[in-house]
Amino acid sequence: MLAERGDWAADFNQAQITCFKGSMSACDAIWLSKRVLMDTFLYNYGRTCGGRVSLGELRRAGAFRLGGPSLHCTEIFPGHE
Repeated sequence: MLAERGDWAADFNQAQITCFKGSMSACDAIWLSKRVLMDTFLYNYGRTCGGRVSLGELRRAGAFRLGGPSLHCTEIFPGHE
């Protein structure tokens, strides 16, 4: 779901498209951005590597525990920078 032109989230449209096409570094760039708040569509899209892994799977792997594994998309899907 891309943002409308003029919306601040439109700055992430290209990253969303690139993430959708398989660039895991683009997915990471979305959810790691200080401009993207947790529990928003953009955060969840990036955090789930463009929908390739569920938030539940990430929770079970400890990705949301303080001091837990980072589990960046580039680590989950190596070779898909």
